[in-house]
Amino acid sequence: MLKIESVDMKEFKKTIYPKYKEMFPKRERRPLININRTYKKGYTNIMKIINDNTFVGFAILEVLPNSKYIWLDYFAILDEYQNKGYGTNVIKLLKDQFKNYNAIFIEIEKEGLGDSNKENELRSKRANFYKKLGFIKLRYDLELYKVIYTPYVLKTTNIKIREDVLYDEIFRVYEQFTGEEFVNKYCRIIKDDFWN
Repeated sequence: MLKIESVDMKEFKKTIYPKYKEMFPKRERRPLININRTYKKGYTNIMKIINDNTFVGFAILEVLPNSKYIWLDYFAILDEYQNKGYGTNVIKLLKDQFKNYNAIFIEIEKEGLGDSNKENELRSKRANFYKKLGFIKLRYDLELYKVIYTPYVLKTTNIKIREDVLYDEIFRVYEQFTGEEFVNKYCRIIKDDFWN
């Protein structure tokens, strides 16, 4: 039976962190010291994905106090368990678990801007996976630390999502993780015509 359970930093370092380093390129990873800091503040929730007592993947979620949005920061199914429906079912479990929030927010590397055809295929596959599960592409892109991302949300309630409010929430989260100075220097919206 598939389940997701929160783990502490000790379990994260032992089981998940080695896979996290293996599965995400260095430029996309948050430093361990940063993850530990936000975990201690209660913003970071590290989830271990288990199927019949077998570790099959992980998710790292972020939520700030008084926020109605969950940020799915990292999500991975281990290579040997991919294409077996685990990812789809985990998203459904997360949606149910966080039904008291307005939406789950993700950002994925923008399609077509990868360093190779293989990378572009992976980005398209990732985008299609989330779209198939009901994630809605927002009308702007984000540049974060010189990488362009496309944000998506999965509504968990019937409340209308206002992109301007969500934009403010996104940058509030970034400020908590890296500081206002870094956000002002390295994070910006790419298409801001949605304000009109």
